[in-house]
Order: sequence, then structure tokens, then C-alpha cells
Amino acid sequence: MQIPYTSSELSSVIRSANPALRAAINNTPDIATALSRLSGFRAAVEAVVDEPSDTRIARLTEEVRQAVDTGEPIPRRLLDDVADSGAGDRARVVIREFLARLDQEYAQDGDLALRGGVDALYGHLHAQLTATLAVGRSAAADLIGVGSADIALRAGVGDQWVALTDARAEFCQILDAQTLVETKVERVERDARHLALAHIANALQVWPDLPRWARYGYTQDAHGNRAHLTPPWPDVKTERPALFDWIIAHPDAQGWVPTIGQRQAVRVALTKAEDDLGPRQGPRNRAGAARWPQRGAQTYPVGSLAGVTP
Repeated sequence: MQIPYTSSELSSVIRSANPALRAAINNTPDIATALSRLSGFRAAVEAVVDEPSDTRIARLTEEVRQAVDTGEPIPRRLLDDVADSGAGDRARVVIREFLARLDQEYAQDGDLALRGGVDALYGHLHAQLTATLAVGRSAAADLIGVGSADIALRAGVGDQWVALTDARAEFCQILDAQTLVETKVERVERDARHLALAHIANALQVWPDLPRWARYGYTQDAHGNRAHLTPPWPDVKTERPALFDWIIAHPDAQGWVPTIGQRQAVRVALTKAEDDLGPRQGPRNRAGAARWPQRGAQTYPVGSLAGVTP
């Protein structure tokens, strides 16, 4: 008996094999419980579906015989199974529809648990990130001047090289998991400002020109000469391994996976730092900001609007 499994909005998150995300989900009880119900239900249905009818009838016959031989009452569950084995086509359609509705309910419960546990997921991912960066910095301290695995082996620091390589890969997995939760569960717009704040907790301190970059995109000297501004860290979208190397090479840079509240707080701090620079101008205006001053009320000479009807 095949049933159509529900493809929920967050199926890509539920089915993700990302190790960092799976660990975060498994350590968030509400989410883990909801998804465990869904997977347990589907596994139970598949177990029934995969059993050929002849095999099932033989199994039920043997179980009934054993119950009678031992003098024990036949369990109601067993009698229901026997009745179901002889169900007609219409009855099987009803059962199939019932199971499909159950699958939809369990899938929706999983989606709700994920949406309600976003901050918990971010918290677990942040803990993983903190541990990964600590391993990376510790290993990198022993690998100064070591540029390859062969050199590391000859220098007796092969274990540190492996640890650094593994940490770099784990860092990328954590950022992939963070991105998946932000885009699929929370539906965040990962624009330039978001990316500048979502991965380095103290970005405003690490790069003092961040507000000027966000407001104008350039810096200007006393003579009016402009210089284009670019964040000092590698692009998080295309250079994640390089971003890992940059963070561990800068002890003052604090990598993080912020909660919703933490992200909103640094966004507000950035906006305030931008406002302290002066008025907005040019094409780098913040999204939603008015580029031109509001027009004042217009006055017209008496009689100039003669013939105009409202």
C-alpha cells in the first residue's frame, strides 16, 4: 500500500544531510521529537508496504496459532491485522487516505517545530562554530610557515595540519547550515549588510569603515578624492574556506551565528553609525530610504486654477 508523502515547505531542511545542521536539530528537543515522529511514522508504513501479502498472511496465521496453542487471548491488534489482510479495494483506499492525512499532519508539525526553534538552532550552530574556530586557531599556531601537507609531515605537525583541514571543512558546513536556516526557515534576505554582520560578531570594531561602506561605498579625502571601499574579509558566498583562514588569522575577529535578536541589535547599531556620518547621498542609499527631500506645500495665485474641477 503506497501513500503519497507530503512535500512540506521545509522538506529541504528536514532531509538535509548537513552534519552541522543534523547535530543542531538532534540537540533541539522540540524539533527532534517532531521529526522523529515523522520519520517513525514513515518507517512503520514502509515496513507494512514492503511485506508481500503472502508473507503477511503466513505471519498472521502463525501468530494466531501460537496464541491459541499457548492458551492466551488473541490480541485485538492481531485480529485487526487479520481483518485488514482481507480488506477490499475500497477499504484500502480509505486506509491510504487516512495514512496520507496523518503524514501531512506530522510533516506540518515538523515545519512548525523548525520555525519555532530557529534561535535554538542558531545557538547550537554558534557553539559548533566557536569550537571549530578554537581548533583552527590552535592548529594554525603550530603551522606558521607550513604551506602543505608534505611539509607538515616532515616538520612533525601532520596532526595539526589534519585538524586545521577538518576545522575548515566543518566551518563551511556550519555556514551552509546557517544559510539554509536563514533562507528556508526564517526567509531572511541575505543582502550585503546582512552578510557583513551575520558571520563576524564585532564587524563594526574589526572594520571601522563598515558604516561608511554601507552608507556610501567609498571614502573621501580632504581634496575630494574618492576610494572604493571593500570589506577586508573574503566573500562569504564564494570564499568560505578563505573566510575561515581570515578569521583565525585575526584574533580580534569573533565569528558567530547570531540569534534573531542579536542580528537585529547589530543591524540597529550599524544604522545608527551610518546616521552619525551625515545625510545619505548617491546610489548607495540604504534600501527604503528617501533619496530626495519631501516637497513642501504648493501655493498658487488666486484664479490660476480656474476651471479645474476636483
